[in-house]
Amino acid sequence: MNAQRKRFVIVGRSPKTGARMYYTVSGTIATRGRSRKFSSVDKAWFIARRLLKLHPQLRDYNLFAEELRAVDVKKNPSGFARATQAYARELDAQADKFSAFTGHAATHVTKFKKPPMKAAFALGNLLAVEYRATRDGVSDRYRHEFRKSSQPLLVSDGSQLEVVGGRFQVTDRGIEDT
Repeated sequence: MNAQRKRFVIVGRSPKTGARMYYTVSGTIATRGRSRKFSSVDKAWFIARRLLKLHPQLRDYNLFAEELRAVDVKKNPSGFARATQAYARELDAQADKFSAFTGHAATHVTKFKKPPMKAAFALGNLLAVEYRATRDGVSDRYRHEFRKSSQPLLVSDGSQLEVVGGRFQVTDRGIEDT
């Protein structure tokens, strides 16, 4: 039985739309078309660095090399592959929400290290939240006062705060009570 060779592709995200894009055989960065495949991650990354050197505007695309998934994994994915695909879908959904809220595309992911609260105490109902955000290129302060029926609970373990429950959602217009 032939062992499948690993193949790698160059991937990035569009700075305008946040869409996943690939380096194609025609030498372009596009969402569609046949991806150019490389036999090692080093070769893919070598080409990606060369592309960045020749075309500085690609820096906004945050290019990286990624292993190409086998076709049979897509047909019958393992539990790990399904979890990875679900996580990627969730990241894409959050990137879409970010883009709708801020007016510009999400270009990278920041992973926050937040230890889970093992036990917490309630500080009380959260009456309002005030924050600074950049929307459509303008940084401003925003304040949302919760209706009594929508107020979440503010809890703490003594070193961090967490908002629990409440009846609200975050949309492209900001925080809205439901």
